[in-house]
Amino acid sequence: MSEVIVIAEGQSEQSFLKRVLAPYLSEHVCYIRAQLIGTPGHKGGSVSFDRFSRDVGAALKQRKDTYISSMLDYFRLDSKWPGMNDLNQAMRLGRKIDKSEIRVILQEKTLERLEELFPQYSIPTRVLPYFSMHEFESLLFSDVTKLSEGLRRNIQDVQYVLDSFDGDPESINTDPSKAPSKVLERLNPEYKKVLQGTLIATSIGIPKMQNKCSCFNHWINQLLALS
Repeated sequence: MSEVIVIAEGQSEQSFLKRVLAPYLSEHVCYIRAQLIGTPGHKGGSVSFDRFSRDVGAALKQRKDTYISSMLDYFRLDSKWPGMNDLNQAMRLGRKIDKSEIRVILQEKTLERLEELFPQYSIPTRVLPYFSMHEFESLLFSDVTKLSEGLRRNIQDVQYVLDSFDGDPESINTDPSKAPSKVLERLNPEYKKVLQGTLIATSIGIPKMQNKCSCFNHWINQLLALS
């Protein structure tokens, strides 16, 4: 049995963690507890490493047998986040970086910095950072049938969005106006991020998301390996 504290980006992620991911993982004797980054009073926006590291430090000190993870949006990380300088410099030089490399760089650099800050807490074995490539809502494109039903839109409209990103849900976002949540709001102006996002995610299920989203799948397998 393992217990994992997951530091989340916002209320949509927190609801997903509590109502969709936690029940699934509990079946595998892995128990997660979601908390918003920088609480109380966190309202989203840019995510700073200072705020994250304070939360990690506090969680590590509470108990010695818990693990710490995260569910944060890559595109919301501030420029001082460990690894962001490496990524930005590579992009300025015109090198194309795929999502797997982004995941590896952010995870490795984040762990390196946390180990410098908290050398006494076995960071490499107790912390498993996860970064959504863009937004939690990208996972909902793992099943266009369930998503179109949840949005009450024609399935072709949803499929067109996914096809525009080569069928990869985690790639949906080329600029802020094309963020997954913005796409869903355009498909259905009445879309409510927390409520409907969680309901649609529940109907899709974690295995389908793992099958379609490689970075998410890597994280889930890391969590399952703890049990």
